[in-house]
Amino acid sequence: MSLQNVQNWYSGLPAVEKNQALIVLGQMAYTPNQVLDEVSRGTPVGAQLQALIEQRQFTQVMDKYGLAVIRLQQKLSQATANIIISDKSYSPQQLLQEVNNGTPLGRKLIEAEITHVGEVLS
Repeated sequence: MSLQNVQNWYSGLPAVEKNQALIVLGQMAYTPNQVLDEVSRGTPVGAQLQALIEQRQFTQVMDKYGLAVIRLQQKLSQATANIIISDKSYSPQQLLQEVNNGTPLGRKLIEAEITHVGEVLS
């Protein structure tokens, strides 16, 4: 895969996803912006990330849960408005606590984020 192919992959992503962790390599989660930077600079990490994109193995099954938690933590820490779920209003901090504590609501949010990531990468 060439740099152009990685750029095409990057261009096909929704803008809102480009600063969210999306690909896991080892113990690190990378945003599409970071992936493009690493590949553009020709780093060893960039070569590994490029290979994952080429093979369409963006995130291993075991990493999907952790990636979803990271993404939710990022999103909720930046959110300012309350979020209504099943007619109940939650502050972003309350939802973050639900996610971090692995409550039933937190797990549902994580599962929804896993589904969302799958859709973005398909």
